[in-house]
Formats: sequence, structure tokens, C-alpha cells
Amino acid sequence: MLLINQSVLKQFITSNDGKSDVKYKWTHGATEDYLGLGMIFYALTYFYKFKSCIVLGSGGGFVPRIIRQAQWDIKDLGFGKEEDYHVYLVDAKNGINGITDWGKDDWFIKRFYIDTVVDTTEKAYYDYFVRRNIKADMIHIDAGHSLEDVERDFKLYSKLLNKNGIITIHDVDLDWNETIQTTETETYDKCEGPSEFIKKLDKKKWRLITLMDYTPKAEHPTSSGLAVIQKNE
Repeated sequence: MLLINQSVLKQFITSNDGKSDVKYKWTHGATEDYLGLGMIFYALTYFYKFKSCIVLGSGGGFVPRIIRQAQWDIKDLGFGKEEDYHVYLVDAKNGINGITDWGKDDWFIKRFYIDTVVDTTEKAYYDYFVRRNIKADMIHIDAGHSLEDVERDFKLYSKLLNKNGIITIHDVDLDWNETIQTTETETYDKCEGPSEFIKKLDKKKWRLITLMDYTPKAEHPTSSGLAVIQKNE
């Protein structure tokens, strides 16, 4: 018996209404019926009961829809009300490091009630989040992949982090990025910024766990790695 509802997974999480695959899910080590790193986002949201989550960059919306599903699941158990939970998705939709295939009127946005901000992460920080005094329990960084981009996003958005909040950074496994560059239908640029950033992270101020499962010629799906970061209080 599986804990995960496979029909929901295949129709809404790893595919778009059962009609097309979610772009870039393979970079998370996910397949049609396997969540890969997606399980980490679900578990963190579910366990900590995160109510406000910001996702920076998501070509196919894989991460925000998983976070939203976890929020619904804990809300249905009596932890808070619907209006208490929010997922904010920021993406400039400029085609850098992959094509974004969702829009404001897309079924994915409507079904999961995602708040979208189509802008650069820097402008969104000042013009959207700061102006609205929005804080976050979890922030996922997966937008620009240069070291400069990651440093800027971390510096800015970490200021919005609530106490005991978590920051995750995608694509930190340089071994994976140097080896796996394409699938049959998608291309994926080499991303050195995230892996370089976690090397420079102030370990006295931040706790760091890196999750990497890449193995050359592995029969099972592998991911591009994830850093899970929490402030030392």
C-alpha cells in the first residue's frame, strides 16, 4: 500500500492535468509516479506547517504545486484556515535557463491558487514583498543560476524569513550538472552558481544540509541536488 495517492500524483503533480509532463521535473529526480526531491518540499511544508512560502523560479511549477498540496493536506486536518496559507511564485519568464510554460490564466495557477509575480526576483522583492510586508516560512531559490544571482536572492529574501524558517536552493550538485545536460525534449544549462554559493555560506550563521543522489549510469532517477538551510538562532 502506498502512502501517496498515485492518481493525484500522476494527474496533477508530475503532469499537467494528465495531458503533458511537468517541465524540468527530471532535474528533481522525479518521474511520472516518483516525487524525487519533491518529497522533501512536501515533508518540510507538512511537518513544519508552513503557511507562507516563496518560490523563486519554476519553469513547470513542480515545486509550488507540491508545497500547495501539502498546505491543503495539513489544513484539512484542522491546522488553520484556507486564507492562512499562501504560495508565491516569482519568475521573470524571460527564457533564461529554460522556458516557463505557465501563465496567469493557466489551469495550474487556477487549480492550486498560486500567487504569481512575473518579474525579476530583485524587483519582486522590493515592489511586491517589501511593499506588502510579506514574510515567509520557506523560501526556495531556483531562479538565476550564476553565483551573483544566487548571492543576491539569498541576501534579499533571507530578510523575509520568519523565525525557524527554511531556505532551499536547487541545483547544488555540480557533478550532476557537469554530466546530465539534456533529456529527449528539454535542455538544461550548466549551473555553477548554487554549488559555489553553498561553499561560501557562513556556516556559523547558517546550518546546511545538502541532499545529492547523483550516481553515474544509475538505473534510478537522480536529481541536481538540493541545499536545505536554516539560521542558527
